[in-house]
Amino acid sequence: MNMNTKQRLLAPVVFAFVMGIFMSMTVTFLSTFLKLGFVENFISIWMEYWVVAYPIVVASILVYRPVSTNITGRIVNALIKNQKHS
Repeated sequence: MNMNTKQRLLAPVVFAFVMGIFMSMTVTFLSTFLKLGFVENFISIWMEYWVVAYPIVVASILVYRPVSTNITGRIVNALIKNQKHS
């Protein structure tokens, strides 16, 4: 397996793990804060939610990223096509 093939296969997985950290931490932080406010044990409660959310988010990114990329491409192509006809 050459380097380009390895990179092509590995990049989406690494992306999902990195993006998953940012997305799951943001959503769980905000939802925990909105539900409880800054209670005494906020960080430990937040981390309990985050540990559950993180693998779900990573799996969701792996599944939905190709679908989202495809839909985005179709929308952008349609917008560009419509702009050319205007």
